Amino acid sequence: MNELAVHPNVYATGRSKGLLAMLETLWLREQPAGDGTMYIVSGFANYNGGVRFYPVLRLGHADTARINAAPGTKADKGTQYFWLSKDCYDFFPPLTILNRRGRKRTYSSEVSVYFNDLQQTSTVRVTFEAENNLDFRLGTGPLRRTGLAARDDWAALSRTGDSHYELRLYRQDSPVATALDSLNGKDLDE
Repeated sequence: MNELAVHPNVYATGRSKGLLAMLETLWLREQPAGDGTMYIVSGFANYNGGVRFYPVLRLGHADTARINAAPGTKADKGTQYFWLSKDCYDFFPPLTILNRRGRKRTYSSEVSVYFNDLQQTSTVRVTFEAENNLDFRLGTGPLRRTGLAARDDWAALSRTGDSHYELRLYRQDSPVATALDSLNGKDLDE
């Protein structure tokens, strides 16, 4: 891909109408993972979406109780989701769905998640708890009662498109989890 865009929407040599569209086309739609070297020349540096590394998820009891619950038990009741940090705000599409129940505001968006361990894609909600914990919840209902994750396992969420994601689970004794444990708390740029 070789394109030039003068922002905002003044002149473009390709389909992209600005830097955001150009970067998403290159990084999310056209560039195979690990293939090639990309150079970005920009007269400004205010693009903030999809560029930063976000910490992967370390799963706790609240994240995995329903994954390991037997049907009909107390642990099986409620909604299955993973807690995410409020630092993930620009990792998701616009949160345009306002909650209709309760008095505390939440904002949500529907996203498509490929659950790698299930080999299944599902539409789920990502919700920002605006007047509660100021964090995100990612709906992971397809994992309910599967036994695929336990406390202290790792999960990695990758953005693969505008509102498309992939979720991979890593058992705490796997080589990937061991490597992540060695990085835990360190700056990924080191």
